[in-house]
Amino acid sequence: MLVMMGACSSKKNYSISDSAYEVEYHKVDMSKYPGISSVNHQFVQVEVKELFNAYENGGTGIFVLSATWCPHCRTLMKIINEVASERNLTIYYVSGDKEGDYPITDEDIERYKEIFGDYLNEEDGKKVVLMPHVIALGCGEVVYSKISGDDEKNITNEYRKAFSQFTQ
Repeated sequence: MLVMMGACSSKKNYSISDSAYEVEYHKVDMSKYPGISSVNHQFVQVEVKELFNAYENGGTGIFVLSATWCPHCRTLMKIINEVASERNLTIYYVSGDKEGDYPITDEDIERYKEIFGDYLNEEDGKKVVLMPHVIALGCGEVVYSKISGDDEKNITNEYRKAFSQFTQ
């Protein structure tokens, strides 16, 4: 279990150790993502409920909803890992897979839409969950949200800028 405790104040730089919420995490094998070692990476796996709880209870951290079957995820997770490694940041990995150790359910997806709907794309007037979705929380507030697809050229610098708000 990773303990993140303390009090948050309104600021533009967030220390994960200042978070007001504890996140329960699990080891994760990222070897299904090309270019990421099975054990030497910046990711720990959390269940999607941990993301919801962190949001609702003043948590601080960088979360990424990703799926091993997603072509954009398979490309961008390596970039996320590299940028997080530069800053020695832990990234909370939420599986978008419907199978595996901590699968996402249809109910989880509906709750995700309710909570993060303002940050999601719409298709035919309905919110859709696309991946990878990087959500950075600072004291329970969304301070960065990016659904990445086809802009791989500039995304490394964008992640660097977004992640620079955080320290471990």
